[in-house]
Amino acid sequence: MNSDRINQPIHSRISSKEVGNDEPLLFVDNLVKSYGNLVAVNDVSFQVCSGETFVIVGPNGSGKTTTVECIEGILKPDSGNISLMGISPGGDSFAYNRLFGAQLQESSLPARIRLRETLQLFSQYYSNPWDVDELLCQVGFVPKQHRQFFDTLSGGQKRRTMLALALLGRPNLIILDEPTSGLDPHARLAIWNLLEQAVATGTTILMTTHDLLEAQEHGKTVALFDYGKIRALGSPQELIEAQPYRSRIRIPYNEAVRRIVQNANGCQMTTQIEGFLYGFGDFDFAITVSEKLGRDMPETAIPMMTGPINLEDIYMLLTSDNFENFERPSK
Repeated sequence: MNSDRINQPIHSRISSKEVGNDEPLLFVDNLVKSYGNLVAVNDVSFQVCSGETFVIVGPNGSGKTTTVECIEGILKPDSGNISLMGISPGGDSFAYNRLFGAQLQESSLPARIRLRETLQLFSQYYSNPWDVDELLCQVGFVPKQHRQFFDTLSGGQKRRTMLALALLGRPNLIILDEPTSGLDPHARLAIWNLLEQAVATGTTILMTTHDLLEAQEHGKTVALFDYGKIRALGSPQELIEAQPYRSRIRIPYNEAVRRIVQNANGCQMTTQIEGFLYGFGDFDFAITVSEKLGRDMPETAIPMMTGPINLEDIYMLLTSDNFENFERPSK
């Protein structure tokens, strides 16, 4: 991709400088991991500071989960270094593993073990665990559900159980792979209330998600992965402000619409992504073009989306295979 087409924000940002006096807790340096001829993670480096929520986003197959599994010690990197509080996953595994709790993308428990029994069993491994009943309530289980068997839980309830296990030992770092996937809005809110409480008491979160609004709202730092590399790194506001665009419109693509959007005052760029026309421009562009489309093509008004540029727009731009087909106004 030509670098003058979209600003590439802050690859070399040192996170500790941005979060005040906090020191980096986790270092990932020049990480490489391949599966045969497929390079899943290609020279990835970043730092996670104590007390922050570090969010990894990116398309399926972009290297997110492989990176996380290398940090967890599940996978052995081909090259590169990982250090969590000065300890590497390839050294003393007991000392390393006690520093973090993890919710894996896929995991399970014996079918006939009860919720409360599960947490009571695992709490014996920790010197200062959460109170089991309190933690179950915090992740959204009412007391009458504490005796349910694992195989009777819904998919969302199983994810909440795994989150409770990740939090149980009050670790320095919590690693979460899509923690709110499949949850209803009430459960999602309860989970984030719990995670924010954990961060407020000094816990650090490293997580992946496909929810860009979630990443923008809760992430202190966001790393955008694509094809095994970090395409952009910074706070959500930094990533947004690094772009020259301030508003956007998204509408089903057709040539008549494209001509109206591209010729509107303030338009800086248009591109077609997954059957939609995206137009980007200055602050007034989205309002101007939506009003013009409403007058000239009123039938397009219903599926049209307008607003200020956000993290999801940046994600679509940087990860779209069709981005090379962009057009700039000729005027």
